[in-house]
Amino acid sequence: MHPIFGGDLRDELRAAAAYLVDYKHRTDGATCSFTGPWEFVRSAIPFIPQACGDLVPGRVPTSLVVGESSKWDIKFLDARQISARKSAVLVPANPERPDESAQYDFIAPLGLFVAHEGKNRVRFLAVLGEPLIPALVSERGYPHPSRIARYSLPVNGSKEVFAVLDSRWVCWLKHYSAASGLLDAYGIAHLREWTVSMPDPASVIAAFHDSSILGGQLLFDPMAHAGAPPTMTRIIVDLDTLQQPTHAPLPWYRRIFG
Repeated sequence: MHPIFGGDLRDELRAAAAYLVDYKHRTDGATCSFTGPWEFVRSAIPFIPQACGDLVPGRVPTSLVVGESSKWDIKFLDARQISARKSAVLVPANPERPDESAQYDFIAPLGLFVAHEGKNRVRFLAVLGEPLIPALVSERGYPHPSRIARYSLPVNGSKEVFAVLDSRWVCWLKHYSAASGLLDAYGIAHLREWTVSMPDPASVIAAFHDSSILGGQLLFDPMAHAGAPPTMTRIIVDLDTLQQPTHAPLPWYRRIFG
């Protein structure tokens, strides 16, 4: 029988990951606008590495998989359909036929799985009370908690949260409330105020809103640029660049595509 991934997680981390998964399901149901699993996770968790391991067959805890709830609503299936679909998705994952198996990324240090293929079966099996999902699993690492800091900045009259990696790279956490408990459980320092030694907050906010960024200008390839973190975060502002003199030829910001 294939191994169970995530079986040795700390209780605090497991509970926080399960909360994020449930938050995603509840948001899908409340808004009827179904955000893809990776799109959601990228907006809530900063600096997820691009690099991942090979696909390995296993079983994963249903409660820890970020999926999508746009299909397979059990309310619209009869008993025969439910039984047929359940039997089909509980077949052990086969690495020789990957297109027929669920494929999930496992951010191991955070105890969180993100569905790539097989995202709609997650909620389906959760409603049926199935604790495990057969899947091909690819593991990803995550930066050590000491490398990441969280800061609060005022934006349009409200407080927004930004994460900083290695005191340099900044990303904006759009769904921070969903992931704050998970970042706490992982050991990242608690939210703090922006410090005076860092670039002016207005210039940081402006970098995220600059029209040439929103117009899609790619200023460098993160996989080829020395020093840039190979991350799945879509937009990252470089504080070192922001601190350049205004007459320097470098732009104020840099954009990184995941």
